[in-house]
Amino acid sequence: MQKVRKTELENTELTKDILREIISQMNAKDERPENGSFYAYFSDYVSKRTNTGKIGESTLQGYETTLKS
Repeated sequence: MQKVRKTELENTELTKDILREIISQMNAKDERPENGSFYAYFSDYVSKRTNTGKIGESTLQGYETTLKS
């Protein structure tokens, strides 16, 4: 909401287009990997490695233990 306040302070008319731009920038920030949960990232990582066959059975078991804890 700081951007909305900044727009008001600059005496710029707050239009729907400006609000859409602000919201889309906020949503883009939420979609960045570092803003997501570690669980989702790790689960995705393990599934990709499993699908490509680049992960051993013992490693997979270790990862599954990590996910369960």
